[in-house]
Amino acid sequence: MDVNDQNIDSLILISNDFGSFQGSFRLPQNLLNGEFSIRDAETSEEQTFSVEEYKRPSLYVEYDSVKALTG
Repeated sequence: MDVNDQNIDSLILISNDFGSFQGSFRLPQNLLNGEFSIRDAETSEEQTFSVEEYKRPSLYVEYDSVKALTG
């Protein structure tokens, strides 16, 4: 589920003898960042996680032209 509680993907998984399961998914690009959740449809248990985009700061450097030394 995305940050707006919309279903963006689903998997059908089967648990092992210990009740755990394993699967993978890839979040689509260009989604609103924030809190996503994984929900078990059978038990309605939910786990949330945050997704934030890493952005490098952009820098602009401006300097005066080099001037001759007078002396």
